[in-house]
Amino acid sequence: MPRRLSGWFFRTCNAGLAVTVGMMTLHGTPTVLGRSGSDAVAGIAGLGHALLTAGLVLFFVMVGKCLPGASRAEDAVVTRPVDAAPSASPGCPTHR
Repeated sequence: MPRRLSGWFFRTCNAGLAVTVGMMTLHGTPTVLGRSGSDAVAGIAGLGHALLTAGLVLFFVMVGKCLPGASRAEDAVVTRPVDAAPSASPGCPTHR
């Protein structure tokens, strides 16, 4: 399963990166030259950002499937020794 997701992840991120960089170049060049750009170019760059976000979601799903441990939240058990004092923030190790 993660192998199939990795293909989707790489294709989605690379497509999003190509669209975003291309549209930023297409929008930025006329701006630097003092001309006005098109709103459609900015919209297409937004679609590139959406593809990057979808790729990031796929990445975290893929990492979650690869990590060992509890597969469901209700299966996860967090314990600490009875004599241990609670830390300032949950999950933050105490420095002694």
